[in-house]
Amino acid sequence: MESFSKVINGMLAISIVPFIMLNVLGSIVSTIWLLFLGEWRLVVMGVIFILISSFVISILLLPTMGFMYLILKSLEKNRRVLVAIVGWLNLTYTHVIGLVWTIGIFILMFNIAGDGNVFPYLLFGYGLATGPYAYMASKEDREATGSHMTVWLLQFAYALLFLFYYVSSTLIALPIILIVTLLVEIWLLKIGMIYHKLDTQHAQ
Repeated sequence: MESFSKVINGMLAISIVPFIMLNVLGSIVSTIWLLFLGEWRLVVMGVIFILISSFVISILLLPTMGFMYLILKSLEKNRRVLVAIVGWLNLTYTHVIGLVWTIGIFILMFNIAGDGNVFPYLLFGYGLATGPYAYMASKEDREATGSHMTVWLLQFAYALLFLFYYVSSTLIALPIILIVTLLVEIWLLKIGMIYHKLDTQHAQ
């Protein structure tokens, strides 16, 4: 647990400043840039997309309610192995939806840019990809570690795709994203099991 915590905490510490800059300035800079290029239709569609995307994602994540029900029932019966398996399935499903969403928007913005300067388009796409998840996570408690880590993971994935595109090695980003996703899932599962163990001890 300690080794995983060091890895995750290290990645969080390294990424916190770039992500804050992207979250605060990315949408503003890219929107102004695109308007200057005459891409007002894209900006308007982006605003509409942001407004409806949280609802769409919520529908896609409905199966997680079933996973959570199974987790709660397994916890009641103290079936720790089953809790770990269903918990991992829950995290994997959530992250797969998020990563497919994020990578899909990255590809979409790249295609929209065409032969022009892709930078403002990809920067605009960062907000479209991560904004809905960040909004939904902001509505949850600070203790909702899984939701906040999902947001961080998607921000990391998009930023990594962005970075590796400019060194002409976009495909290399995919296995890195997969490895980091697995590390995050293992870390979250271990934290969840530790919290459950502590709660059980207090209840006794």
